[in-house]
Amino acid sequence: MTHYTLNQWQAYIQGDELDRASMDNHLLECDACMEIYVIVLEELNEILPQITNIKAFSDKVFTEIKSLPYKNTITQQAQSNKRWYTNTFFHYTIAASLTILLVGSGIFDQMFERVSQISQQTEQAQKSMVSDPLTNKAGQWLDAIPAKHAKKEGKP
Repeated sequence: MTHYTLNQWQAYIQGDELDRASMDNHLLECDACMEIYVIVLEELNEILPQITNIKAFSDKVFTEIKSLPYKNTITQQAQSNKRWYTNTFFHYTIAASLTILLVGSGIFDQMFERVSQISQQTEQAQKSMVSDPLTNKAGQWLDAIPAKHAKKEGKP
């Protein structure tokens, strides 16, 4: 990529440079030259003419923009290259169809029943895990009570 010099950017800003189109494109692509351009623009700020009537200037710019021919080549080209299966509407249609199919076939009901069974089995397993040791401890404690009383009374 060829970079432009400080003097070339000064000539460009003052309207003297002949190759304006390539310099315009270069400014869009090159950050280093954009920085030089901004520096030169700030230096030439005092020399450049000032806008006295901003409203008239902006109206003139909008008039110029409106007179330019409208080219929608980018969107037309993008739409022509776009395949039917990459369309978002197509994806939503497939998702909605699959959802209706699964709801209609009862898959979700079977899944819900299976999840309920698993959660009940898990709860029972947790209860048995917690309650079994407690029951065993309580049983051992109760069994030990008569043995203690028998020893105190002198019975074997």
